[in-house]
Amino acid sequence: TALRSFMLEMNHWEKGFYKQKRSALESGLDVSEVDDCARKALSGIFERWTLRDKTNQGRLNDLGCSDPPTYDPETDVEDGVESADGEVVFIIRQTVGMLAIFRITMKNDAGEWRVRKKEFVNFKDKWQRSVL
Repeated sequence: TALRSFMLEMNHWEKGFYKQKRSALESGLDVSEVDDCARKALSGIFERWTLRDKTNQGRLNDLGCSDPPTYDPETDVEDGVESADGEVVFIIRQTVGMLAIFRITMKNDAGEWRVRKKEFVNFKDKWQRSVL
C-alpha cells in the first residue's frame, strides 16, 4: 500500500510538472518558477514516503520528468517481492515507455513503510542505484 501510494503521488507530480514545464517552454517563458514549485512539491513527497538519502534526493537537483511518466501504478507490473532483514524488495517492470525493470527497497521506519532505495537493471544486466 505504501509503495502504491508513493508511486501514485510521483505519477501525479510528474504528469503535472511535465505539462506545466512543456507549456512554459513552448511559450518561451522563464521556467524557474515552474521548477521551484515542482521542487517544493517533490520535496514534500520525498519527506512523506522516503528515507533521507543523497541518491534518493537526487531528482530534486535535475527535476527529471518524462512522458510517459517514470511511475505509473496503472501500467507498471509487480514481478516479484521478497522480504528479508526488516525490508521488503519489490521488482517492478514498466510496460509502457522505457520498459525498464526496477527494484524498490522499502523499510519500516517508526511504524511507516518508506522507500529506502531504487535500483534499475542496467545494460550489463546488473542492478544499479537510481534516483527516485
